[in-house]
Amino acid sequence: MKLTRIISLMIVGVLLALSFVSCQGSVEKQEVTVTVRIIADDPDEPVLDTQITFKAETPTVLGAVIEACNKNEISYVLTDGEDSIKDIQEYVNYTDADGIMHYWMYYINDVEPTSGKANTNAVADGDVILYQYIAFDPAAAK
Repeated sequence: MKLTRIISLMIVGVLLALSFVSCQGSVEKQEVTVTVRIIADDPDEPVLDTQITFKAETPTVLGAVIEACNKNEISYVLTDGEDSIKDIQEYVNYTDADGIMHYWMYYINDVEPTSGKANTNAVADGDVILYQYIAFDPAAAK
């Protein structure tokens, strides 16, 4: 009698656990439409200026830019941590002989994010993402 009761309780416990696991696994993806602009040398001739619609559990700047680059056959390289864009086409992240740093900077709706990387900064429907190739002289900033 005790054995039957213990087995019944174990079966109920397993069924309960399985039902909780199946409920929490269904995270809905959000669909957002954003504009992605990539500017290197000339703002009048962008590398890319497109509107992209994509789905993600948490839509981010990086997700939108990767989607836009892939759909438009624009080559890119991610940082080692895969948290941002390092290079786009021939425009690479480097420091020249004069100490000038060349790198990609991004803005969301013309605002530079105050924290986080491109893979953590969220985007919403209608946002405009701008990636701009920057030349920065640290000596001049002092």
